[in-house]
Amino acid sequence: MCTCPICLDTLSSPIALPCGHVFCRACLVHAIQLTTNPAPACPTCRAALPLSIRISNRSSMKNPPIASPNVVLGIMPLT
Repeated sequence: MCTCPICLDTLSSPIALPCGHVFCRACLVHAIQLTTNPAPACPTCRAALPLSIRISNRSSMKNPPIASPNVVLGIMPLT
């Protein structure tokens, strides 16, 4: 079993970023929403996130976007 580096629990709806780091979908969305940086980065290595994530996840701070379990905001789901 893999562990999310944010919540330290077993990955739930895991998402792999282009840099290779993997997070729970909810943890990644929450981390992006909390950042004040106009260009959010991977919570682990600070690699820039794809533009689609920056625009889609920051559009609503109170209501995170709802996405398909298989495709989320231009990043790679782990299935």
